[in-house]
Amino acid sequence: MAISFSKSMIPCIGAALLLACGTHAVAQDMESAADDGADRARNAAQITAYAWLAGFAGDIRPGPASPTFRVDKSFGDLLETSDGAFWISGFVRRDRTVFMADFSRTKSSEEGLVPTGLPAPLPPAVPADGGLKLTSLTGAAGYRVAQTDNATLDLLAGARAWWVRPNLQVPALGVDLAPKENFVDPLLAARANFALAPRLSALVYGDIGGFGVGSEATAQVAATLNYRVGRSFVMSGGYRYLGVDYERDGVVVDARLAGPVLGATVVF
Repeated sequence: MAISFSKSMIPCIGAALLLACGTHAVAQDMESAADDGADRARNAAQITAYAWLAGFAGDIRPGPASPTFRVDKSFGDLLETSDGAFWISGFVRRDRTVFMADFSRTKSSEEGLVPTGLPAPLPPAVPADGGLKLTSLTGAAGYRVAQTDNATLDLLAGARAWWVRPNLQVPALGVDLAPKENFVDPLLAARANFALAPRLSALVYGDIGGFGVGSEATAQVAATLNYRVGRSFVMSGGYRYLGVDYERDGVVVDARLAGPVLGATVVF
């Protein structure tokens, strides 16, 4: 099994975690936006809904006897493969104990070619249609390890449940497969807030997991700029990456989904 996915995401995850752990710039806790900075609440909660323009890249093999469908395009091209995606994230803090959860669903499809493995003069590749539906539910709990008037850093551990639906149709070869794969990955995560102006903040989140328990590897990185419009309302824009490298019983899903997000947060 190829492990290029897990290797390729190490720099991305490492950068996010280093930023989360090493930045001491002026920051403001986004979940305290309702307090107007006057006095940090001991307890806080927020929920954010995002529209996510997620493109898909990677390899899909929906069965042991099927060919592998590969998508490897530029970022701009990847956005054209998205059939729709959304992401909902929630966060709760009680003193320094923190809880977070997110739910996302994406659907991407692509047309391309798959190799036939046939000798000349038969065609080396034939047209194919491939797609991927990914549903994930992440939950984690942790501790606020650093908190100043200007910065916060949370470290968490949890799990991500996956419902993976790859599909591949190759009419010339009589292939029409759409298996269903469900599994759960353990994960470790870091979450940090940074302020750029009185009403403007930045949120950086990164997690990595799998470790061969459910998938070989999974990772998520999200970075957003957040503008406090009102006492309890925040608008956000940024970028999210979500990946999974899974193989079991001949089914391979080595998927990387990435793209811009636009969200709205309600702070309680």
